[in-house]
Amino acid sequence: MKARYLIISILLLAACQQIEEPFDPRDNSSANKDRVYTLTIQATKSDAVTKALALDGNTLKSYWTTNDKVRVFRNNEYVTELDVVPGDGEYPLTATLTATDVSDLQQGDQLFLLIPRKYTSNSSDWIYTGQNGLLTGDNSVSTKYDYATATVTVSTIDGTNITTTTANFDNEQSIYRFGFKVGDNKIDPSDITISSANGTLISSRTLSSGGWADVPGSLTFNPTATSDHLYYFALRNTSSSADTYNFVIHDANSALYMASISNIDATLLKGKFNSAKSIPTSQTRFAPGDATGTVGDQSGVL
Repeated sequence: MKARYLIISILLLAACQQIEEPFDPRDNSSANKDRVYTLTIQATKSDAVTKALALDGNTLKSYWTTNDKVRVFRNNEYVTELDVVPGDGEYPLTATLTATDVSDLQQGDQLFLLIPRKYTSNSSDWIYTGQNGLLTGDNSVSTKYDYATATVTVSTIDGTNITTTTANFDNEQSIYRFGFKVGDNKIDPSDITISSANGTLISSRTLSSGGWADVPGSLTFNPTATSDHLYYFALRNTSSSADTYNFVIHDANSALYMASISNIDATLLKGKFNSAKSIPTSQTRFAPGDATGTVGDQSGVL
């Protein structure tokens, strides 16, 4: 009799072990922690949304490149970084975004996407400091400071493949081209400080459990000298009314200049390219040993 019960128990145990439980991506068991997914997102953006940049006269073209990286967040926490496969054409506006190391996602999750800066453990924040005044190249607007965002929803989980709704990116700032002059003479700044009369120019955005928060403040740049004396900056302004940008500039000889641009409608400029190539400045302090300058025209037109 005991032998019969033992055989029945063994058969029941074997039958139970052959039943495969459905996989739960949020299961905390050690076996499921090792399971990873491939996340694929189709991305689009309009001509007004810049990423990689190319200037054609006064038109700023935008396109995806294989060097781009897209950061993914869920519930204000970093998830992964997506590689980019651009679409067809010289300036592709579409791309496929992929990552192969994704875990702990489920259908219906909302994901926040951010370009362009590569993610490291201490770079969750999104900053506008450190710009070198160049449109392209290392540490330039296009490679580090031209932020665009999108929100997608996880739509399917099929085996180890995850897909989402289409990512339609929106720009989070404007791109400006500035040039400064005294009379007919162009200035080569060693540093430029830009401030907003409304106090709504943003120096950085920080991420916390409550989401992204703007940190207002003036911005000081040390631009790289250029042959055309023109400098490019990405500026985020949260003003709801007309604003004025004030500039304090030093040249290589420590001469001091001041200028301003008024009637800036920040609410209309987000995601746009704006050019002010000949901003009149006043030289308020000459280089050491020179005479004291006089205040002149400080108006600018954008």
